[in-house]
Amino acid sequence: MASGSSFSAAASALGYSYQVRYGLVLLLEAKNPASALSLEKLDDVAFEESGEPTQVLQFKHRLTRTAALTDSSTDLWKTLRVWATKVGEGTLDPSTTILSIVTTAIAPADSAASLLRDDNERDEGVALGKLRDAGSRSDNDTVKIAYKALDALTPEAQDSLVSAITVLDASPDIERARQLLEKALFYSTRPEFVAPLCDRLEGWWFRSAVSHLRDPQAIPSISLREVRYQLADLQEQFRLDNLPIDFPLEKDLDESELKPDERTFVEQLRLVLVGSERIKKAISDYKVGQRGLNRRRRFRAI
Repeated sequence: MASGSSFSAAASALGYSYQVRYGLVLLLEAKNPASALSLEKLDDVAFEESGEPTQVLQFKHRLTRTAALTDSSTDLWKTLRVWATKVGEGTLDPSTTILSIVTTAIAPADSAASLLRDDNERDEGVALGKLRDAGSRSDNDTVKIAYKALDALTPEAQDSLVSAITVLDASPDIERARQLLEKALFYSTRPEFVAPLCDRLEGWWFRSAVSHLRDPQAIPSISLREVRYQLADLQEQFRLDNLPIDFPLEKDLDESELKPDERTFVEQLRLVLVGSERIKKAISDYKVGQRGLNRRRRFRAI
């Protein structure tokens, strides 16, 4: 579908990929080795210990940095509705769980969201007042429904909910999240291998995320230990004596591509009546193998 179509799902697709990729970054940064992460179970992303949530995160990815998290922002109110509803149902305890909004948008100065950052300007009471004022005056259906969920809570529950919220605005977008992942892996291998190591870890992570999403009963979460074990296995592939060969397959090669002293195996294949296509494949395999061998020799010489 064309990117300019009003029916394009590109933004949503990027949003889902963003929370999966950034979730891996955050899990690698976790200080508790017992940390585990779930997706779309308790929230967009949730950190758990012994099956109990310690932090839930809502991710909001915007394609432009000009997006603002104002007091009437639907992104903000959609998140508040989810959390207020869960608090009202008793399925979320804000006194024991950190509630984080991770967004690429920016909270304007003196907005409720700006007062819920984790900094010296934080003021939960004023933030709640601004949210109640904006919600009660809004004509937007999304905001009105969310405000109703917030207003249904007792004053004490509203205070507890807002006190648990941390706004992480101006967060890295999906491309910057990849850079953060490579930074987290910088000391895991030689600098020239960081990007391919990151590719392999992300590939495993996305496969694991799909399995988790398909069957959350069988795979309730993905643990930091699992990530570390996988990373250790991948690091082994990047030892100088065991480098992976990341070269495209040579195609349509014939013996003219070989030096005279390299053509012996081609003559041997012909003697046993190997067909021309298989000979081309053998030449291709030979050339790829030689490139890999030369690469290993070069790195041993460093």
